[in-house]
Amino acid sequence: VNDVWVVGDPASAALGTTTKTSSRHYGEHVRTEFTTGALRAGTSGVIMHRLTLFAITGDVESDVEPRISMSYSGNGVNYSMPRSIPSGVQGELLKKLEWRKLGKWEQLRTIRIQGDSSSRISPMSLDADMTVLAW
Repeated sequence: VNDVWVVGDPASAALGTTTKTSSRHYGEHVRTEFTTGALRAGTSGVIMHRLTLFAITGDVESDVEPRISMSYSGNGVNYSMPRSIPSGVQGELLKKLEWRKLGKWEQLRTIRIQGDSSSRISPMSLDADMTVLAW
């Protein structure tokens, strides 16, 4: 009605409207997450120098400095301790999202990127800079 989307919370009687200036759900930030498919490190493993997430950043509220984190897993169940980086303040549209010095990876790895709705990033690709071990 009148170019306004009215939304309701199925767990309570809360009502709200959508807006382009905030990414909160009933006043609270909501966790976001995505996980890659399994990456095979070859028979001898790799040295993972850098992971770079290419994304559109900077579409955030003016009073926040959002962060996102990366963790990895060899089995898809148990993940490493998350490594957090800033994901860009308001107007910082080309923020480089990069994790460095990730060490030796063997066998398979999945990568999980986590944040919350305050970061409002639009991920496009995840690039890996690595050296394959020959022995």
